[in-house]
Amino acid sequence: MIKLIDLFGQDKIEIFSPNPKDLTDSNDIKVLILWKYPNVIAKYLIVSQPHANTAILVGDNFNYQGWIEVFIKQKVEGVEENAKWHNCTIK
Repeated sequence: MIKLIDLFGQDKIEIFSPNPKDLTDSNDIKVLILWKYPNVIAKYLIVSQPHANTAILVGDNFNYQGWIEVFIKQKVEGVEENAKWHNCTIK
């Protein structure tokens, strides 16, 4: 079993998006996290409670254990309308 804090090397993940209000679906957040961390196995992760620009990344407790807070913040430069996937960065 791998602890999520060890897997990601931190207890929080920050996603910077031109339009944070567009990232309210758990699959949107999961795709961005998996893009940044391609070695993570998607089926063992759950993104829960994506609302108000925060979410919780949870393991399945058999393969990955623990949880990490995900914060979705406004990216100031390069703001475009309908820029759901463009110019997103993860910290």
